[in-house]
Amino acid sequence: MNALPPGLQAHVEGTVTTLAFCWTVKRTDGVTLGFTDHDVALTLNGVTHDPQTGFNASVAEAELGLQTGTMDLDGALRSDRISADDLRAGKYDRASVETWLVDWSNPVSRVLLRLAKVGRIEISGNAFKVELQSLAEAMDRRRGRLVRRRCDAELGDARCGKNVSSAQYRGTGTVVSVTGAGDFTASGLGAFAARWFEQGKIEWLAGSNAGQVGQIAVHELSGPAARLSVWLPLPTPVVAGDTFSVTAGCDKQFATCKAKFANGLNFQGFPHLPGNDAVYAYANGDGIFDGAPLVA
Repeated sequence: MNALPPGLQAHVEGTVTTLAFCWTVKRTDGVTLGFTDHDVALTLNGVTHDPQTGFNASVAEAELGLQTGTMDLDGALRSDRISADDLRAGKYDRASVETWLVDWSNPVSRVLLRLAKVGRIEISGNAFKVELQSLAEAMDRRRGRLVRRRCDAELGDARCGKNVSSAQYRGTGTVVSVTGAGDFTASGLGAFAARWFEQGKIEWLAGSNAGQVGQIAVHELSGPAARLSVWLPLPTPVVAGDTFSVTAGCDKQFATCKAKFANGLNFQGFPHLPGNDAVYAYANGDGIFDGAPLVA
């Protein structure tokens, strides 16, 4: 439980109070925004907290120990502050949110009630709801490696060690036509075989989605053009003329690592790990039980 400063403690214990909540939102790109449920702007730590933003907090749940506490924060979408496009673009993902209790008649008298991270975001009409997760949520994340057959590295990272910036693994394209949400045909990729970019990264270079990064679900050939589909919807629709870059995809299998990327010696999985079929099998005259590798 947070201890209140003496002045604020005396104010809270009085018969009449002048209290308000303030929320300081710090995005991972360095942008800081302030909001309050008071009817005039309040300044905290050099940040102006806007009034009448429609912010409303639910009851905060907290438990002793390292249990993850949660709280929901509702707000109204405003193009000059928080827009639906910014929320969909992920600009508020993992942002930190400070919740302050403030004496609005004397904003210097305040206490930090909660420090949380933005979790799930829901958008409905002209409003949104944000789940605020306590810092204990980080204790629930997986640490270390999982022992499994497939690779657990990201293609091109330090553990993978493969340079995928060459023309063999990377291409640029231009949208020719749009056939559905996240589904379009593109030029510029005619030198690549079908499925070469499936599960690969796509980064938008020009257009309303410039700077957005996603993953390719489908890569097919349609005459001289390529047909691509992305897994997740984009903040704004793709239109003809939008340009992008794509990186070859990896399905994390040992055979793909060897054949497609010639990187088998650095494979970050355990391809020889026996599966359930080997666990429940028994020795007979048909199998080979000489201790040889299960995957060549």
